[in-house]
Amino acid sequence: MISAINEKLQSGVKHQQDGDLIAAETLYKEILEESPNHPDALHLLGVLAYQIGEYDVAEDLITHAIESNDQVADYRNNLGEVLRITHRTEAAIEQYKLALSLDPDHENAKQNLEKLTSVNIKQIPENTTTGNIKPISSSDQIPEVRHALPSYLLSMDDEPNQPNQYLIDLSLLAASKANKIKLDDIQQNFDSDAAQFIDVWPGEHYRFLAALVDTIKPKLIIEIGTATGASALTMKKYLPTNSKIISYDITPWYDYPGSGLQEHDFDSQLQQRLIDLSNPNQSITEYAILEQADMIFADASKEHAMEQKFCELFESLSFKKPPLIIFDDIRVMPMLSIWRNIQHPKLDISSFGHWTGTGLVEWGS
Repeated sequence: MISAINEKLQSGVKHQQDGDLIAAETLYKEILEESPNHPDALHLLGVLAYQIGEYDVAEDLITHAIESNDQVADYRNNLGEVLRITHRTEAAIEQYKLALSLDPDHENAKQNLEKLTSVNIKQIPENTTTGNIKPISSSDQIPEVRHALPSYLLSMDDEPNQPNQYLIDLSLLAASKANKIKLDDIQQNFDSDAAQFIDVWPGEHYRFLAALVDTIKPKLIIEIGTATGASALTMKKYLPTNSKIISYDITPWYDYPGSGLQEHDFDSQLQQRLIDLSNPNQSITEYAILEQADMIFADASKEHAMEQKFCELFESLSFKKPPLIIFDDIRVMPMLSIWRNIQHPKLDISSFGHWTGTGLVEWGS
């Protein structure tokens, strides 16, 4: 049993390092079903939660790991990082100090403590860490910002699928239009917490989406992930008279927390369908509709496996013409490999769209 758990743990670490967080999560949870207090599985699952921005979950899991084994410096350091990013500076400092009390040579804890306290700690050569995955580490070069998520910078020179001229021209034209668009009327449909981001540009994608619709004037837009309806309402505002948006979700709009949609928003130009497009048994009924799409906005859960199924779905379709597909959040960890592996002309336009990443693809070109 111990050997099987160790094998799952090492396999989970490999998946986590490769960015396949769903596979890693599955393995860690299997370990915890067999051994609910397994400290390494709890810790690594906590690191995974941190990677996708679920800080409350990360704190609970790493704290549980420490309760199971309070002698691992990595656990303390990583709990400190969760506390730091949630603005509990004093508590974070205490965890870094506890990490260093367990391992005085813990390089990441030294750097993290120095960042928060400005204490000049003598640097030493980096040691091999005691955990199974590199600890979360802050950097002196990361400023304080409203939101932050860990990610990686990926090289472009060896990217096999470069943007074509169409995507470059389209993005520049849409960015120019987005600079002049105002969405204050749509903001009024949402509570203050959600409304504050809708008219932000750059940094959020709503104005850029509106500009794309105004530029390419699509006859049919497919949205994957209705959520609160902010994107659907934004695109609808700039939709040509005889055009339509079909928004797919597994949750009815009226049951989604914070929805800004109203019954009267659904008319000849906007429809919601409760179908899981990541499920082949359900998506097959939609092929004829999907193949007519001029523009697809993929904004579902960003948990890797689902987006992979969407890409497989797109590859299986015979589009009437190459649609423009917009992928949201392409710079968050679960999406890095998805975006990298798309084999069509594509362009990362995150500077014009969402701070977590916006990518344009001319699918099938």
